[in-house]
Amino acid sequence: MHPCLLPIVAAGQRQILRDLAAEYGRQLRQILQVGELVKGSVYQIETALRQPGLSLRYAARRLHPATVLSWSEAGRTRMRSLGVDRRDRIRRLSEQYRRLRQARADVVRLHQQMLHAIDQLEQALRLPPPPPLAGHAPPARAHRGRVVEIRYRQSPQDAELFAQALRAFARGELVGRLDAPRRPLARRS
Repeated sequence: MHPCLLPIVAAGQRQILRDLAAEYGRQLRQILQVGELVKGSVYQIETALRQPGLSLRYAARRLHPATVLSWSEAGRTRMRSLGVDRRDRIRRLSEQYRRLRQARADVVRLHQQMLHAIDQLEQALRLPPPPPLAGHAPPARAHRGRVVEIRYRQSPQDAELFAQALRAFARGELVGRLDAPRRPLARRS
């Protein structure tokens, strides 16, 4: 990309991010307004009421409508019949649930778009590394050795000294003493 175009591309990506942030705010306000909800869908089915002494063929001719709430739980579809007195309320609550799930999906989509716009902005603003100085050799590569864990058995005296040092540090007695000149360690016998 030509260097003269970088400010234009960056300004465009910034505007895209502002627009996405505004849409994110609208979606978040919608999510925050959600009240009670019921997971599932409300719809009408027709069931055959089978009575003792009637054949299944005769019962299939006498279908009865029923309003049900259907939802998924633990990988299985559950269904509950709704009485006339609860149909409208449960339908409204399940619609609330559907709107919440749609807003959630929109927020996920917005996040993906925002991340893409941020990556594009970074690419537009990133400068190449400076050229090497004349006459200077490139720095040597760091050695990539293996990490080795060294274990040792701690004597009871060492454990006690370490515990005393931790307690002193917690009380603030060791603060500022780390830069003090060290005394030679006494040899153990």
